[in-house]
Amino acid sequence: MYCFTDILTQLGFVYNFAEEVPSSKILLDFLPKMVTETATNATKSKATSRKRPTPVHSWTNSDVQKWYRRCGNNPKYADLFQKHDVTGLTLLRMTDNSLLRMGIENNRDRDAIWREILKQKLKADIMEIRDLERMGVSE
Repeated sequence: MYCFTDILTQLGFVYNFAEEVPSSKILLDFLPKMVTETATNATKSKATSRKRPTPVHSWTNSDVQKWYRRCGNNPKYADLFQKHDVTGLTLLRMTDNSLLRMGIENNRDRDAIWREILKQKLKADIMEIRDLERMGVSE
């Protein structure tokens, strides 16, 4: 068990404890420093925290194009996503058959793209669940 002075020392507070000073006085001297450090740390953590990505259902066709390029799939199909104006909401609603109707006839290529779409759907579902948990909604 720590005494009050041990805790202050661990927190980096240097104080002459040789003289008899009431602990309330030490605490009053320490509080401004503690509040300042806490505020500084909070500012640093906000600055270093990553910006939350745009939800998939809000993606534009341009966002889908960026996603497709990052996936590393066959670039010859990128124009099909542009031609069919595939947005994030469309992407989440796609099926393997949708890809076939778009003109992606090669089974291997279609399967690779479909796997990437499924990964994106899973990420979107996970983000939605986390949002619900954050709001305190549970089923």
